[in-house]
Amino acid sequence: MSETSEGFEYFPYEGLRPHQREFIELVLEAVKNGENAIIEAPTGFGKTVSVLAGILPYAREMGYKVLYLARTHRQMDRVIEELKAINRKNPVSGVELRSRKDLCLHTYLTQFTSDAYTAMVVCKNLKKLGKCEFYENEKKKKTEFDELVKFFLGEPSHPAKMLSYAETLELCPYDLTRRVAERADVIVASYLYLLSPTIRENFISSLDVDYSDLIVVFDEAHNLPDQAISALSDRISIHTVNRAIKEADEYNEHEIANFLSIFARGLEILYDERLKDRDVQETPIQPELVFAHVIDILNLDTRGLVRILNDMVAVGDAIREDRIEKGKPPRSYIGRIGEFLLFWLSLIGREDYLFLMSRDRGLSLELVALDPSKALSFIRNVQSAVFMSGTLTPMEAFRDVMGIENARMKKFPRMVRRENAQVLVARDVSTRGDERSLAVYRRMVDYIVEAAKLIPKNVGVFSASYEVLQGLLSANLQVRLEETGKAIFIEKQGVSSAENDAMIASFKAHSKG
Repeated sequence: MSETSEGFEYFPYEGLRPHQREFIELVLEAVKNGENAIIEAPTGFGKTVSVLAGILPYAREMGYKVLYLARTHRQMDRVIEELKAINRKNPVSGVELRSRKDLCLHTYLTQFTSDAYTAMVVCKNLKKLGKCEFYENEKKKKTEFDELVKFFLGEPSHPAKMLSYAETLELCPYDLTRRVAERADVIVASYLYLLSPTIRENFISSLDVDYSDLIVVFDEAHNLPDQAISALSDRISIHTVNRAIKEADEYNEHEIANFLSIFARGLEILYDERLKDRDVQETPIQPELVFAHVIDILNLDTRGLVRILNDMVAVGDAIREDRIEKGKPPRSYIGRIGEFLLFWLSLIGREDYLFLMSRDRGLSLELVALDPSKALSFIRNVQSAVFMSGTLTPMEAFRDVMGIENARMKKFPRMVRRENAQVLVARDVSTRGDERSLAVYRRMVDYIVEAAKLIPKNVGVFSASYEVLQGLLSANLQVRLEETGKAIFIEKQGVSSAENDAMIASFKAHSKG
C-alpha cells in the first residue's frame, strides 16, 4: 500500500501484515457506501488498528463520530493504545468511557453503589442536592475544566490518567470524560452503552448526535448474542418484594404496602399451582396471571394498575433521595419492583420474550429475551456498523441471529499455517468436576513441564477456571516450572486490567532474552 492511498494515513506502523490492506479497504468501502461489515480475522491479525485505519479517513472527512465497543476494560484500553500510535502520525482524538463508579471521586457513590443504574441515580441526586463538590467546582473552575478538555482532545489517554488530572484539580472525572466525548473523533466504550435501550437513549442524547451521525464497531462480536440477551432480560425475587413491603411500611406508604402484600400473596398462590409439587426449577406462565390476584382483590383496571406502579417508581426516587441526604445506601426496593412490573406489563403480547416463574434461590419472576437482534435494531439508522472477531463462523448464522442487513462478509485466513500448528491431546486427564483429583492434576503438571522443557521460548498455560489453576498449583506446578529455568507469571483472580497488562508485558519481554 502506498503512502498516498486512503487508509494508510491513519495506519501508524511501517509495514502491513498479510491481508491487512484488504481488511482496511473492505472497511473503508463499507463505511463510504453506508453498508455493514461482518469480518472474521485471527488473533494477531491487527484487527483494531486495521478497522480504525479503514474508518477514520471517511469519518473525519464527513464528520462522523466513531463508537468503538468492546466487552472488557483490557480490550478498551487496547483501542486507546492504537489511537495514541495513530495520533503520533496523524492527529486524532479519542476517549475511553467508564462507568460513574470507575470515574467518580465522591466517596458516597464509590462506597454505596454497585451497578450503573444506581450510580446514575445517585450522581443525579448528589448534583441536585448540591452535595458533589467536584461538580460544583466545574462552575468555579470553568477555565481549568475547559483547558483539561482541550488537553485530552489532543492526546488520547487512558481513564486512569484523566482521573488523576481531574483529582488534582478537584473536578469530576466522569463529566470531564463526557465533555471530551462530545467532541472526540472516537469514543471507546462497553457494549452496554448501545445494547441496553435505556442506557443507549441517555447516552446518545448526552452526545447531542443522531444515529445517522455514527459509525459503530463491535469488537469480539461473537459475544454479542449473549450480551444482548442479558441486556434485554431482567429478574426479581420474592425477597425483593418482601423488602419493598417493609420499606413501604417504614415510609408510611400504606397503599403501596397493601398492594405489594396482596401481590406477594398472588405470587405464592401461583407458585403453589405451577411449581410447588413439580420436579422442575422454572416454568413459563401467562404474564397476566401475576396480576390476577391483586386486580381481583383491589378491583383494579389496567389504568389503576399502571397508576400504582408509576407511583411506586416516583416513591422509589424520593426514597433514594432521602437516603442520600441521610448518608445511607441509595436503594429503593419499592422503586425496583415498580420499574420491573411496568416493564413486565409493557411486554405482554410480545412473542420475543419468555415470562418465567422460577424457584432458583427462592421464588422469582424472570423476563428472558429470546431475540438478541432487538438490541441492535438501532443499526438500521447508523451510517455503518462493523462486527469483527476471531470466531464468527458461520457468519451467515451470526448475521441472521443478530438481524444485520446490507452486510459485507469476509473471513481472513489464519496467520499460522496448519502444518506449523501441532495439536497434542492427553486422553488420561480431564478438568470435568467429577474427575478432578490431586493425581489428575499431577499428571497435567507432568505434561506441562515436559512441554516447557522442549519449547525454547515462552510457554502459555491456560486453565478452564481459577479453580483448575489452583489445583495445578497445589500439584507443585510453580515449583516444577521454576526448575526449568523459566520465569513464572501467574494471573491472580480479581486483579485490575492494568496489573494484568503489566504482567503480560513482562511475560513478553522475557521472550526477547
